[in-house]
Amino acid sequence: MTEDTKEKVKEVFKSDMKTAEGMNNLVEFHTREDIAESSVEVVEELIQKIEDPMRKKCIFATCYQIGQSINNPQLSNFAAENLKKFTEEGNEGE
Repeated sequence: MTEDTKEKVKEVFKSDMKTAEGMNNLVEFHTREDIAESSVEVVEELIQKIEDPMRKKCIFATCYQIGQSINNPQLSNFAAENLKKFTEEGNEGE
C-alpha cells in the first residue's frame, strides 16, 4: 500500500459520506415517490451525456443505492438490470 493509494481511498470514503448526508436530506424533505421518479429522469438525462462506461456504471450504481435507501424495488430493479447489461456487454470499466 502506498500513501497515494491510501489518500485516494480516503477521498472516496469522504465523498461517500457526503453522498449519504445528501441522501438523508433528500429523504427528509421529499416523498419517496418523487425521489424515485426524479432519479429515473436524472439517470436518463445523464446517461445521454456520458460516454465513459465506468461513469455510466457508477450512475446506475448510485440509482440502485437510492432505490435501496427509499425501499423502492422498482427503482432498484431498473438500476440492477442496467448494471447487468454492462457486465454482459463486457463494460465493467476495467
